[in-house]
Amino acid sequence: MRALALALFAAAAGCADNAVLELMVELPASPGDDPVYVQVQPRRASNNPFTDEWRGDDVEPIALGAEPFVDHISVVSEEAGVDLAVKVRFCASPTCTDLADVDAPERWYLVEHPFYVGERTEADLVVSEVASATCVEGTAGCPTVVDRCAVRGCTGGDPPSTYCRLDGRHLCED
Repeated sequence: MRALALALFAAAAGCADNAVLELMVELPASPGDDPVYVQVQPRRASNNPFTDEWRGDDVEPIALGAEPFVDHISVVSEEAGVDLAVKVRFCASPTCTDLADVDAPERWYLVEHPFYVGERTEADLVVSEVASATCVEGTAGCPTVVDRCAVRGCTGGDPPSTYCRLDGRHLCED
């Protein structure tokens, strides 16, 4: 397990001044004998269209192994009400700069409203295979959307079937 704290929007001081999303990304086993490196890149959705190239020099690559792997990432924000875009890139080189990486397979995820100042929330992304999602941005199913009511947090005891109230507000909202 590795934890990577990313201050996406500003430096983080303490949980009372910021919001933390614990992101669990389930990655598949390597599909063959050639090495496959993965970059999991979380970014603020409003500033980072999926169709733009995202440089990966701010994340540590993961080499896929013979078994599936769960990557744990702590994403920190000082802003509530923003969406999180996550790009998962599968590359031939750790830096994703090899000629073979020009058209590296990618999976795109949009986590709706995962940040609540003073709270810690959780979300899961499951990447079932090393392949690109066949899609055009903005069409149904692309990117894969994690609905805000599926973002876990602000409850004790048995987990509810949804993390939103009947009026649509998340349990972490006042």
